[in-house]
Amino acid sequence: AALDRPVGLLPLGTGNDLARAVGLPLDPAAAARVVLDGRPRRLDLLVDDTGGVVVNAVHLGVGAEAARQAASLKPRLGRLAYLVGGVSAGLAAPGWTLTVRVDGAPLTSGRVLQVGIGLGRSVGGGSPLTPHSVLDDQQADVVVSEAVGFLARLGYGLRLRRGSHVDRPDVRTARGTTVEADGDPFHYNADGEIHGPVPRRVWTIDP
Repeated sequence: AALDRPVGLLPLGTGNDLARAVGLPLDPAAAARVVLDGRPRRLDLLVDDTGGVVVNAVHLGVGAEAARQAASLKPRLGRLAYLVGGVSAGLAAPGWTLTVRVDGAPLTSGRVLQVGIGLGRSVGGGSPLTPHSVLDDQQADVVVSEAVGFLARLGYGLRLRRGSHVDRPDVRTARGTTVEADGDPFHYNADGEIHGPVPRRVWTIDP
């Protein structure tokens, strides 16, 4: 159900990707002035099949493993922890055997490196995982990387920072209102919080 009152956001986290997506200043005092003086904006949500809610993005595979490794480094390294965790996970990740369906149609079935489902464009403090996402278009943008070989992983990671990874031939994209992933047990990162491992999860747009 829709909220009957607005919720204000102050960017006090490490990545602050939702704040970036809505155009809030990253300085908390400046953001507070926007919250007090700005106009409310309706945003889509993703709701999973256990009732979990996502406001920016959810991803699984190498990105979730990177976040798991970055968690212990964040107090010392801040945003740099995402880069260190990402490099470490990217070098070691063997891939996951998953089937991903968007609105019931298979997008991929096999070994994947990463699955991203975005309302906002970026994760991990500015990496544009789903660079064409729009927060309120009632669609989730889905990106699946099949770059499981060592050189392919390296190339994918380098292009992910620029948002050009979606042009690679081993990356599949789609848009839809329901996204299902099932296969090897996986951890997933929902707005920076790690969940799992689970063998299956379904996310549905709530406009």
